[in-house]
Amino acid sequence: MFAMNGDDPSQPELYSTLTHEVGHNWFPMIVGSNERMHAWMDEGFNTFINSFSEARRYPAQGDQDARIGHKAFAGNGSILETGQPTGNSDAAQYFKTGRVLQLLRRDVLGQDVFDKAFKTYIQRWAYKHPTPMDFFRTMEDVSGRKLEWFWRECFLEAPRFDQSVDSVLQTVQGTDTHVTVTYGNKGRAVMPLLVRFTFSDNTTQDVVYPADVWKANPASYTASYTFPKKTVSRIALDPDAHLPDADQTNNVWTAR
Repeated sequence: MFAMNGDDPSQPELYSTLTHEVGHNWFPMIVGSNERMHAWMDEGFNTFINSFSEARRYPAQGDQDARIGHKAFAGNGSILETGQPTGNSDAAQYFKTGRVLQLLRRDVLGQDVFDKAFKTYIQRWAYKHPTPMDFFRTMEDVSGRKLEWFWRECFLEAPRFDQSVDSVLQTVQGTDTHVTVTYGNKGRAVMPLLVRFTFSDNTTQDVVYPADVWKANPASYTASYTFPKKTVSRIALDPDAHLPDADQTNNVWTAR
């Protein structure tokens, strides 16, 4: 493929454009998806890969450790609610796809499992013409995970995401603190639960639940904990802003 790019006064933007266009040698020139019917399999995959190269070359542009890179991935925002990647919106095809793949890698499958599955997809479908279902099935086959909920909510629909801390009951018995937390899911879509407890001694502890916890009841999930020799002063959902959330005001509980 031959790529021509105009001049750009911003070096990071020029680097982004050049590497993105060169990336099209792989998507869709080698992995031959139909970029007119499914632009996200072309533009979105390249935007996703761009986030790694940009974070390494210009770490000040984004969070290098989280491999967020491109400014469009930063923060919580509402990019995941911009519509289906199969539509005609650049925000959905480019940036929504890039971000949901980051989310799938970082918070659902884990980096090692995702990387193996994504590389296998490229190997299996090089010089062939994969459809979206071929991508979905390959990722599930290699990871060993059922991800129909993720494909539905991130690629086929555009539902509302809104997690919350609904209630907290904390009691102290001897040197142990017992805490029961009810988490809410106010939207129609589900995501993993990323919880951070802050204690009276200012230490923290993160607890991660897969999206499967919403299977029994998609609106509510209750969990109990026992912490020795310290009480909970704060509970925060998604403290590092990895997930979409329509209302972040209900994400934090603070002890009185």
